[in-house]
Amino acid sequence: MIAKAFVMAVSIAAIGAAATVRSTELGKAGITPAPCPDQAWEEADSTFEALPDAKVSFGHYDGGTYRLEIPEKWNGELVLWAHGYVASAGAQGSRLRVGVPGVGQGSPFREHLIERGFAWAASSYRCNGYVPGRGLLDTMALTDLFAKVNGKPASRVYLTGVSMGGHVTLLGMQEFPASFAGGLALCASGPGEMDFLTSVAAASELVTGVTVK
Repeated sequence: MIAKAFVMAVSIAAIGAAATVRSTELGKAGITPAPCPDQAWEEADSTFEALPDAKVSFGHYDGGTYRLEIPEKWNGELVLWAHGYVASAGAQGSRLRVGVPGVGQGSPFREHLIERGFAWAASSYRCNGYVPGRGLLDTMALTDLFAKVNGKPASRVYLTGVSMGGHVTLLGMQEFPASFAGGLALCASGPGEMDFLTSVAAASELVTGVTVK
């Protein structure tokens, strides 16, 4: 379903003009991300193996740790993957991890992108917690990193993500619409969901007389 939805989003986006991320946009007035939790961050190992007929890059950058993959038959386009919420508390709360596009183990989304010629890039973000603004800026910064690694910028950039990454996607499409050729928010969290959860909690307290924590 994810693969089909992405193909549909890409097909619609292809009607529009090509768009690339301009680094000067990252300081656009009005984008003031919430500060990261005040704690020491540790970057997990980001090494991973390339799929057949592709090459990878991974390591540290200003936005934390990153991974990217480029197929040999690259179509000139780049997909930015924004991951979901990672708690900043607990035994692993300070550990920054970066995954690959898709949801769950064995997701075919990454293979789908590479087989169809799309390069992709993903970030751990520079901190954990519910930080969609920070996640957006750290994810967008991957575009310039990709151009340096690849030696050539992408002709089109797409933004997609799940849960909080869906919130990142919606925020990116709202605040930087000219930076992306298309976006796909998967099971997006955000203000609407938060309002709903707050309303449900308030209603349940009223009905039961029990305080929801």
